[in-house]
Amino acid sequence: MLFSRFEYSLKAVGFRKDPPASPADVSWDKFKVWLDSLEAAETEPVIAAGHYLIENPPKVLAFKNGNPAWDPPGRSGQSDIRFLTESVVRARNNLFHGGKWLTAPQNPRRNHEVVEAALAVLDAFLAMPSAQEVRREFRTLP
Repeated sequence: MLFSRFEYSLKAVGFRKDPPASPADVSWDKFKVWLDSLEAAETEPVIAAGHYLIENPPKVLAFKNGNPAWDPPGRSGQSDIRFLTESVVRARNNLFHGGKWLTAPQNPRRNHEVVEAALAVLDAFLAMPSAQEVRREFRTLP
C-alpha cells in the first residue's frame, strides 16, 4: 500500500512519463534526476536509511538457458542515491511481480529485510525538506 501511495504522490507532483508512454505511469527516471540535483546534505539521510539496500540490493530475475535465476544487479557507476532508488523500485517490483516460485526457495528473512529497508527509504524520501509537495500528496487523500 505504501509503495502505491508513494508512486501516486510522485505522479501527482509531476514525476510522470512523457508521451508516447502513458502519462499515468510514474517516471522514476525523472525522480532520480531530481534527487541528483539536491544537495548531498539532503540525500544523506536517505542513503543512510537505505544502507542495507545499497550493500545488499534486491536481485534481478533472469533466465539462463531457459532456467530462472536471481542475479545481482549491475551498478554501472551510478551514484548512491540513484542505485538506492533503483533498489527500492526493484524491491517493489519483486514484491508485486517477482516470480519467486520460479526458483528454489530463497531466504524468507531476506525478503522481509529488503521490504523493510525499502519502506524505510520511502519514509526518508518523504522526510526530505525539498519533498514537501510529495509529502503533502502522500498524506492527503484525493
